[in-house]
Amino acid sequence: MESPSNSFSTLADVTVSPAFSSSSLFASTPTRKRPRNKKNLLNDKTKFKKPRLPPAGPPKATCATCGKEYRSLSYYDKHIKMHVLKDAAARVPDINVLQSKSRTIGRNALTTLKNNPAVGKYGQQYNKLIEDLLQSDDLEEWQNFITFLSKQFTAQLVGKSITLPSAMLSNALMDVEKITSSFSIRTQCLEMLSSLPCTSVCSSQVLCIFFSDFVFNFCDQFLILLSRTLRNADEVVNSVHSVNLDEKDRRTIHNVAGASVKGFVRFGRRYPKNKYWIAVLECLKARVIENPEIAPASDSDRAWTEILSKGALTFVGKEPLEFFLSVAKIISKTDFENASRALPHDSIIECVFKGESKYIWDSIIGNFLKEDWSLLLMQAITKSFTHTYGRGVAMKLINAASKNKPFCAVPLRPSLAPRGPLPTAPV
Repeated sequence: MESPSNSFSTLADVTVSPAFSSSSLFASTPTRKRPRNKKNLLNDKTKFKKPRLPPAGPPKATCATCGKEYRSLSYYDKHIKMHVLKDAAARVPDINVLQSKSRTIGRNALTTLKNNPAVGKYGQQYNKLIEDLLQSDDLEEWQNFITFLSKQFTAQLVGKSITLPSAMLSNALMDVEKITSSFSIRTQCLEMLSSLPCTSVCSSQVLCIFFSDFVFNFCDQFLILLSRTLRNADEVVNSVHSVNLDEKDRRTIHNVAGASVKGFVRFGRRYPKNKYWIAVLECLKARVIENPEIAPASDSDRAWTEILSKGALTFVGKEPLEFFLSVAKIISKTDFENASRALPHDSIIECVFKGESKYIWDSIIGNFLKEDWSLLLMQAITKSFTHTYGRGVAMKLINAASKNKPFCAVPLRPSLAPRGPLPTAPV
């Protein structure tokens, strides 16, 4: 056995290779930098390297109608489809019919003014003037005044096609401003009114107030008549009225309509910086979804949705439900392929654009959205509703046409709706 001194001397004689020295080991491993604190990051003045711009090329497609350019062919196809639908839904009003009913428009405007309160010395003259005009509206001077106003409003409609009547509201207000602010037109109208026998006892202040109020009410009644004239010109209106929807159908439509609207609300919240979806989200909350300002649907129509809802289902208002009911009637009148159980969505959307549903939608949305955005939203909601509700209609019609065993046992209601009789709500 060797002594300890000899062992230490042996270790001392061992030479360490420079490749495995401690200094070489520490030199080979990279030193880890300490992370900079927030103050250093804020005070860092190093320039940010801008990313390379995407390659810019010529647009793939250009619309020949409006001149918009699209690099995506799918968006271009949707844009062209909207042009086709708008052209199919557009109506050219009959100017002669509108001018022939100017006397009715004037009488309705006078009746509206009569119901407005007017007090004081000038208020008595104002009320007496309206009563005298209602009794003598067949005078030639008054008819000339009404005809002149009617020509001023119809001059902007000559040769123009209208898709939604609410889109004419801004143009009509511009016409009102033009009539009331133009010195020549205003002077000519006041001279016609001054020639009436009943205006001789009125002061000039009362006559000017009456002229301004009457022009605004005449414009309102003119737009109402225009909307009715366009609605009566549609061919699809009378063919849908023959469809009757029972109580179960209405409850189903209310449920499916709420689900469709909720999907678009989610899209609006998903894209908070997109101008279109911001406007759509505000419009749905203000005009479609049930709120204190919108009349709710009847208790019978809301029954299934109230029982199934646990705070997450969406309720639509009374007037929006009428739009979905009209779309459901169109779906019930549409033919489909028995093999694929697929509904022709394009033809259904075209019927919605041509029929009464378009005017119901316009009365709901009004001027809240631009015309193009309103039509685009109507098309998207109709397609979403048709996908869900149309499947049940197709299955029901297949079962009715099948001579042997029923093809499918799904009734005309969504899968969430109860299969048996309507359960009672817990007390």
